Amino acid sequence: MAVRLPVLLSQSPDGSSRQQQRQTETVMGLLGVAGLDVSLIGPLGRDTLSDTDRLVLESQERDFALVSALPPEQAIDVLTSLGISGRRAAHRLDPQADPGTGRKIFCLDWSAAGTGDALLRALEQILAEQQTVTIPLQLAPPQRAAATGSATTGSDSQPAARRRPEARPAAAEVAPPSRPGSASASDDSLDALVQDLNDLDL
Repeated sequence: MAVRLPVLLSQSPDGSSRQQQRQTETVMGLLGVAGLDVSLIGPLGRDTLSDTDRLVLESQERDFALVSALPPEQAIDVLTSLGISGRRAAHRLDPQADPGTGRKIFCLDWSAAGTGDALLRALEQILAEQQTVTIPLQLAPPQRAAATGSATTGSDSQPAARRRPEARPAAAEVAPPSRPGSASASDDSLDALVQDLNDLDL
């Protein structure tokens, strides 16, 4: 979102026709400048501002520029008496600034500006400074050191002392060898049984 600068132009209370014409030309020139929100109010003073002018002043919620016939220190005093808080801010036509924090009020004097061009350049510089954005640098988090050759994954990452012993295959069961002579004994019994059957006279 682009930053805009509210500019309040306060008319001179008793200026000459030439001065009033110069101020009118300045107002018309500022209306076409991009980034400036120009408002016209009456002479700056406790007894010279109308209710509408006070409402315009009270509606300012951020930094703004005020062009009046008063020197910057007197303009700040009048604003304070009206309940408008803010501190005097420095610019090319007023290098002095009040210390502290809070809303900035750039006070410009019609007579100190001299010409409309000088006033326009001062306002453009203020706008450029308001639009300057400071981006904090963010340091990248430190990267972890690369894994060395000794770091492994899986079962190899466990210490040798904690490794499980590998399962050995079970020994094949071998049938006990048959005793010698057992087969011949069985054959003799079978032959005897057959002979007995033959001897029977059925």
